[in-house]
Amino acid sequence: STYTELTIMENKGFEYIDRGFTGIGYKNFGKWKIEKGNLILYDYKENNSHSPMPTIWKISENGLCNITKKHKRKGLCIELKK
Repeated sequence: STYTELTIMENKGFEYIDRGFTGIGYKNFGKWKIEKGNLILYDYKENNSHSPMPTIWKISENGLCNITKKHKRKGLCIELKK
């Protein structure tokens, strides 16, 4: 199975998990900020997996959609967990 999960923490940290068809997932950690209605993920370097991750997300009422230019998963949307 495949899934993408983004956990936003109150301390301005995040954890991004993306598991592809191979079953091998990767994790990225870093900091976040909100700028012009977008969620910006940044400062993810040393302890992260080799795969790139989307860094700019448009905030909507029901979730987030990736608007990162030149990312293979552009258009990916994540629903808010209730």
